[in-house]
Amino acid sequence: MDKNKQWIVDLRQSSAAVFKEVYQAYHFKIYVFVRKFIQDPADIEDVVQNVFIHLWKHRKNLHPDIPLNAVLFKTSKQEVALWYRKNKPY
Repeated sequence: MDKNKQWIVDLRQSSAAVFKEVYQAYHFKIYVFVRKFIQDPADIEDVVQNVFIHLWKHRKNLHPDIPLNAVLFKTSKQEVALWYRKNKPY
């Protein structure tokens, strides 16, 4: 079993250690991705944190055949859109 599938299987079993591994592996990549859309470092960190909160809350729904990076970057796009909706100027 490849690392991606193993991570997903372990996340589904609520492994905090694997969550930490995933966080360490993807935090910087997600940060750089979100920075393309949001400029303020504090806001970027908030969005990145929300991505990982979403991952933890929905870990039971992860499917081992769907790459984890696809899930994380799709969630990132959704969180950026949510941030814009909450912070759009009137």
